[in-house]
Amino acid sequence: MSLAEYYRTCALPKSNQAVDKLQRERAASAAERICRAKVNDRDGYQCFWPTCKKRADHRHHIVLRSQGGAWISKNILSACKTHHDYFHAGFVRVSGNPDRRGSIKVHLTELGKAAKIRLQAA
Repeated sequence: MSLAEYYRTCALPKSNQAVDKLQRERAASAAERICRAKVNDRDGYQCFWPTCKKRADHRHHIVLRSQGGAWISKNILSACKTHHDYFHAGFVRVSGNPDRRGSIKVHLTELGKAAKIRLQAA
């Protein structure tokens, strides 16, 4: 008997809700692992930034999770720490589908222009 089946037989109130939540969390965790592996294979741990040669140790959601962005490869970019921080500082935004090679476009925001962020090497 699995743990979920065991808890379903208990007389505790809301036990089914707790088991269901645990199952949803495990499924979400598995989906995240699968997506990360696919993105790592696709990008080869290379930062998305046009001139960056650093190893990409961060994953960035194009549509943020807080705005409904999911763990699907077309919504995830590989980024080095510096360029990932640019997103969260509001210096840049990105459009396009990373699953299609060459379709990503990086856009400087007004804040990024004021901070004198450059997309191309001088």
